[in-house]
This record gives sequence, structure tokens and C-alpha cells, in this order.
Amino acid sequence: MHQFDRVSVSLASRELFLDGQPHPLSARAFDILALLIEADGSIVSKDDIFHAVWPSTIVIDNNIQVHISALRKLLGGKDGWIRTVAGRGYRLAAPDPRAVVQVDAPRAAPAACATPAPAPALRNDVWPRAVPRMALIGRDEPLANLLALLECTTLLTLVGTGGVGKSALACELAYAYSAGTGAGIRYIDFCAEMAHCAAHAVPRLPDFDQAAARHTLFVVDGCESAIDEAAAFCHALGAAYPQARVVATSREPLRIAGERVYRVAPLALPPHEAREAQAALEEPVRASAAVQLFLRHLCAGDNGNPMVTPPLDMVATLCRQLDGLPLALELAARRAALIGVGPLLAQLDTQLLALPNGLRGVPARQRTLGATLEWSHARLDATEQAVLRRIAVFDSAFELGAAMTLAACPRIDADLVIEGLSGLVSKSLVTAEPHATTATMRYRMPRVTRAFALDKLAQADEAHWLTRHVQALSECPAASLAFAA
Repeated sequence: MHQFDRVSVSLASRELFLDGQPHPLSARAFDILALLIEADGSIVSKDDIFHAVWPSTIVIDNNIQVHISALRKLLGGKDGWIRTVAGRGYRLAAPDPRAVVQVDAPRAAPAACATPAPAPALRNDVWPRAVPRMALIGRDEPLANLLALLECTTLLTLVGTGGVGKSALACELAYAYSAGTGAGIRYIDFCAEMAHCAAHAVPRLPDFDQAAARHTLFVVDGCESAIDEAAAFCHALGAAYPQARVVATSREPLRIAGERVYRVAPLALPPHEAREAQAALEEPVRASAAVQLFLRHLCAGDNGNPMVTPPLDMVATLCRQLDGLPLALELAARRAALIGVGPLLAQLDTQLLALPNGLRGVPARQRTLGATLEWSHARLDATEQAVLRRIAVFDSAFELGAAMTLAACPRIDADLVIEGLSGLVSKSLVTAEPHATTATMRYRMPRVTRAFALDKLAQADEAHWLTRHVQALSECPAASLAFAA
């Protein structure tokens, strides 16, 4: 354990403590701190830091400065433990005893940085390190369609709800495109790099000229974390390298010139007709991509025991209730590997949002289904949040008129309800489909999203208010209601 006044650092466990309590620190800031500690007072150059912390990435100097600034605040400020050696780098040294040393925990950067923000790091390896790569199930047709789109599109945005598999599909698309064209790949984790900063400039790439860019595909992942900044960044990236290809992932479109939006759908579900007989059930159920994904993760469970294939009718029911959402299926399979499919189905209504992700190193927003939806909910405006929780009382498809009747109030008129519902569709929390006979749109909320929205409805204490609308809506043939008191 290394001690720096009120700060203790364990390199073995990669933990940092402030006044004896665990204190969060980004992985790259910890890597830099570890370099300084291991140098034992010697100077660590910027080149050494770049080589150790970003070994296969081209980044700008400001990336180092951001992390050094956070470390400096933690280790005593400008007169603390971290010393800048002009023109050479940084080193650790005990503070001057004549200086007043203050230790402040790093604060989150404001939404708009006063100085130009560090550009997202570009690295040669496309696959996010927290996500193991494996063959995708049920994505052969979308992958073929996306490859065809890349022939005539320079900016392609994969849009879909959280947990639908946008990042995995984008990475596989990048690999397939590279294999077919010989193009290079650059992965940009926009969520990790830009969550608290605005992107003001395209990364400076000293060894990346226009000739190389012509044969490069950029994957810009997690754009919903700061959608305006992501849109500006992708626009600037395309302007700087007009011959390159950019594939972005987001829960809503970027809405910039030249963008082609591709909606990523959940996995195909088994047909309901197959329920009638066990003999007729097995083949169509096993052919379902949702069932195949569930069974793959079920057999990969970590209970150490060989898995017996559960009753397929139960698996089909579970996959339908999870709407074919890949993240939901994966988390459910991991739980079913421990308690069984039957008990999981029995507890699903109460356990759905809390199903844990057992993988280490996953982003906080993917640790549970509830966390994934909370990430999206935090990015809604007040009107969209109100409309979301109010339309959650619909347990099946509904039409616009029913939504306006239910969600409107003195504070939110019918026009705002329409605007709010449009925002929810755009941000992949509600799906919209044209009605086959009435030439109108019908809307539906996935089961997982509805469970989350009903919880928000209970927290908002609006149930008593909505009871006044139930009678009117019960006469609306377009809406089937399940009211949660």
C-alpha cells in the first residue's frame, strides 16, 4: 500500500482510498498514477504515458492533462505530490512542507467545458474490452443489409433501445467491412470519453492522412451519452475525412446531414401458433433467434453443473415476455442457470428490472435492466418522462387519441403529449407501427420498459390522478388497460 497524506493506493488490487474509504478513479487515471508510483520519483515522460496507457491509440496531449488534473486535485493540488517537469514530463515528490496542502476529491466536469475538451481516444482494436466477442445470433440478415448500405453511405447510425445489441452489431459490421475491403478500423467509445465534455474538434492524427482515411471505418459508440456533442463530432469527423465511413450507435438518431438511420430490432421470437402441440413446438421454437441466444447463455452459466435443456414451451414464453431483447435474455439466462427457468418465470414480474449482469467490467448502465432504462430516462425531458409513465398503463398496443386522453393535463396539453410521444419513439423507448387497416399509427411499450415506467408512475404518486381517466379510456376500443394502483 502506498500512502500520500490522506490518500492510500493499492497497485495489486487497483484500489484507491481517501481517508480510508474507497474512492472512484477512472482506469486511465489509475494507470498514470501507477506509472508515477513505479517510477519512484523519476520523471515519467508523456511518451511513456502514451505508450503504457494508450498503447494502440492515437490521442492528443489534452487527454493526459485531463487525467493529471484529476490526480493533482486528489493528491494535494498544485503544491501536492504531482510535479510537472517542464518539457520532460511528470514525477511524484513529497509536497513542500512550507506549502499549504489541500486534498479535494475530483469533481465531475460540467456539461460544457470552459476549455476545449479532449477528443475521444482512437484505438486500433475495435472491440470494447469489457465485452467478449462471440458470433452473433439472428443478425445475418441485418449484417448483410448494413454492409450493402455502407457501399453508398458514409454515415450510418444504428439506433435502438438499450440492450438491443447495437454495439455488438456495429463491431461485427466493422469486422465484416474490413474483411471485405481491407479497411482499417478505429473504435471511439464516445460514452466513456465524452460523458462530461463537449467535443470541439476532430482528433489530430499525425500518422493518419487522407489516403489512409479513405480505407478506414470509424465506430463511434454510445452517442446518446451526449447526443448534441456526438452529432457535432460525427459531422466534423466526416468533414475531415470525407472518404471514410462512420458507423455510430445511439438510442436516437443524430439528425445531421448525410446520416442514414438503421433501426436495430430485437431478436425474432418463436411463433405463438407453435404452442398447440409439443411435436409442433420444438422446431419453430429452436429456430427462433431469441431462444437460441437464451439457451447459449443458459449453457454458459457459472454454476459449474452441466445444464439440461429446460422445457421449450417455458423458454418460448420467457423470450416473448422479454420481447427478444438480447441483454434481457442474457441476464435472464444467467439467473435461470442458478434457479431454473420455472422459478424465474414465476418471479419475473418482481425481478425483471433487478436481474444482475454477472460479468465483471461491464459499464454501470448495463449492470441491470433497470440501470439500462434509468440511463435512457435521465436523458428525457420532463414532458417525455411524464408521458412515459402515464402511457405505461396500456398493456397492449394503443393509438394516439388514447394516449392524448390519458396523458394530457393542465400542465401538458395535447400538443405536448404528441411531442413527448414522438420523443419516446425517437429515443427507442416506444415502438410505432402503422395499423393494417386504419392508416394510423399504433404504439407499444416493450414489457421491460413498461415495468420500469410503472415503477416511475408509482414514485410520482400519479395513480390517484390517472383513475379519473380510466373510465373514459375503457370505452376506447384501441386501448387495453391494465391499471397499476
